[in-house]
Amino acid sequence: MANPQMEDKIEGGYILLSRRLLDSGVMMGAPILLKLWVWLLLKANHSPYKNIERGQVFTTIEEMQGACAYKIGYRPVQPSKDQIRSAYEALTKSSMITTTKTTRGLIITICNYDYYQNPRNYETHNEKVTKTLRSQSTPHTIYKNVKNDNNDKKEKKLFLEFVYLTDDQYQKLLSKFGEQEAKARVEKLNNYIGSKGNKYKSHYHTILTWANRDKEKPLIVTSTQKAVASASSSLDIDKLCSEKLGKIATKDMIKAILREIPQEIWWKVDNFLKKRYSSGGNGFAEAERESIDEARQNRDNFKRLAEGIGNIKPRNAQDLNHNVI
Repeated sequence: MANPQMEDKIEGGYILLSRRLLDSGVMMGAPILLKLWVWLLLKANHSPYKNIERGQVFTTIEEMQGACAYKIGYRPVQPSKDQIRSAYEALTKSSMITTTKTTRGLIITICNYDYYQNPRNYETHNEKVTKTLRSQSTPHTIYKNVKNDNNDKKEKKLFLEFVYLTDDQYQKLLSKFGEQEAKARVEKLNNYIGSKGNKYKSHYHTILTWANRDKEKPLIVTSTQKAVASASSSLDIDKLCSEKLGKIATKDMIKAILREIPQEIWWKVDNFLKKRYSSGGNGFAEAERESIDEARQNRDNFKRLAEGIGNIKPRNAQDLNHNVI
């Protein structure tokens, strides 16, 4: 391709992309977040047209699926509708966009579009150099440096699609649980928020609360699960999943696999599903939730049965049959 001449004009126009994006949750989140965000900026109207205002995009989930598709080798991979919804909901929660449903699709409004797309609001190179020289000529105190460090630690970043933690909070989770379990607990909260839409004041303290709850109320573990747990280090999850899952992984098939392994390594199944299936395994979060609810129900049933033993005073065999289920 020939080099463009200086007088050549680039067709299609352009957008301004602030370097603040480097420190945003979009860069820390799933790759689909960044791709969808840039696509929305490129598609947004730069002037009103057909009832769509400046900074707005009329689109559909199907169009966003196509825009965020990618290739692995020669095979095209398209994100699922749930992944698209999770992505634009994450942008909404970050106050980067707002959405309005219509009969034919969505109107997405990019927040502060006029501010970020106005070149006058960006400092020039000379202004930046002047500010740098001015700051270098001003002595920094130890207190000021410590204060800046504290601000960095308090700034929450986006992990996965919905979980917000500060760097300090994430390091505490790593210290408390270890890297694998910390990631698994963050992913568990992320999946729960994505499936339920619940809001929590502190994601860090929610993870700790769930950890304490799991410790106080352990799930019923079968003898098969105990045997697998003792040998979990040598357990080949990829082989297990490959043998039990075909081209389509249904929720019930996933639940069947989760019953065979301890809950502590369920995240390995999720990782396998994400690698094998572009949609992430067709409902891992829901299968996980139902498996936990099922185990707790079994635990509660056994508890009630145990409490009832010794309190039953049947008068005859027929009464005994009625009282014991």
